[in-house]
Amino acid sequence: MDKLIETKNLYTNFYTFEGVVKALNGVGIVVRRGETYALVGESGCGKSVTVRSMMRIIRSPGRIMDGSILFFPGNQTDKQESIDLLRCSEFFMQKTRGNDISMIFQEAGTALNPVFTVGSQVAESFVLHRKREMLSEAINGFGAAGVKAGQGNSTPGSRKKNFFSRTWQKWQLALFKRELAFLEQYESRMNEIGKQLYELEEKSSAEAAENRLILHKKQEKLTRSDFLVVLMRKLPFLKTYRKPLEKIIQAQVISLLTKLGIPNPDNVFHRYPHELSGGMQQRIIIAIALACNPILLIADEPTSNLDVTIQAQILDLIKKLKTTQIASVLFITHDLGVVAEICDRVSVMYAGDVMETGSVQTIFSHPLHPYTKGLLHSLPKMNQTGVLDTIPGHVPNLIAPPAGCRFHPRCPHVMDICTRVKPPVVFFSSEHSVSCYLYPQKESYGG
Repeated sequence: MDKLIETKNLYTNFYTFEGVVKALNGVGIVVRRGETYALVGESGCGKSVTVRSMMRIIRSPGRIMDGSILFFPGNQTDKQESIDLLRCSEFFMQKTRGNDISMIFQEAGTALNPVFTVGSQVAESFVLHRKREMLSEAINGFGAAGVKAGQGNSTPGSRKKNFFSRTWQKWQLALFKRELAFLEQYESRMNEIGKQLYELEEKSSAEAAENRLILHKKQEKLTRSDFLVVLMRKLPFLKTYRKPLEKIIQAQVISLLTKLGIPNPDNVFHRYPHELSGGMQQRIIIAIALACNPILLIADEPTSNLDVTIQAQILDLIKKLKTTQIASVLFITHDLGVVAEICDRVSVMYAGDVMETGSVQTIFSHPLHPYTKGLLHSLPKMNQTGVLDTIPGHVPNLIAPPAGCRFHPRCPHVMDICTRVKPPVVFFSSEHSVSCYLYPQKESYGG
């Protein structure tokens, strides 16, 4: 399979008053086109920080310190070189988030805004990423509307009504065309500046720094909306000109909710999040993530805080969408049962490091890393008797993480070198790798 997104030597720190939290310690993962990939591990091991770094939504005091995030937006018929998302402008990332890469956040109840209706929150994705298409559809709709306005009785009253109707439609059409032309010009200029910034990102000369500053100032001066359009939106009687556009967006949202199996979507569109059940809220979050048909869906523990029946429904929905709408899924969980059910490959993380990566079948049947073995041994079995196995100790404080292998204080096979040097990645096959000194580098697959 082709690569879709890859991280290389990704380091992310959080600068707190207590000290520097070294959350990611050179993370390297590869998500391929067409697969469901999982990140598993204990709470606090860096799973969510990894995907938030990939989307560049790390909040202060967090900062991505080093590494690269390579995105491959092409397909088999349209090969494209990778794009390093860490070098891209914020404008490019705003276009990518929610459009090419979407994310289902933890706890749908807190991810949704309680003061906005469900419909307005789902519609936001269409407004941000599909506005040009929506405006074009609204403009094309005026042709049929003009024909209807010319039909009817030829009485003086009807002719007068048709005259005002046609005049108002001309105003609407002119404003939509003006808004579309301005938006296209804005996006074209921002894309041009973004390409220049991308080329200058790796240059460290004084001239490059000065050019970057000039380009950033140009970006700040550009405005997204036309002055006349903004003025029309603020006038109480004239802002109704946008009703055709709002109806088109509403139809798109209701169609999406229907596809996700949400009953009575016309009613749900006007409801607030607190009026919905937990499972329904999770479906709304999925609808927001899928609004623009992303090629990568990141699901950050989408079944947490849901009962087992609703969990099964959400997992079935994601599996179905995987075959119809989404190219790849990056699934974050610490439920190994979920991994076994829906995932193709999995990486086991601990304290900001990737310990082992392989196919789900390989990891479950032939685990190599002591941490992976500990996780699997802690799972209850059908014939379980007595006390469950546990991993002794606890996840380290990442302000002062252990040197070398971060798992060595809890490892039953710890050696002297484990306490001093971080182990390299050893490949046992093209699909199975481990980072552990129990497996010497000379025995690696070499892939």
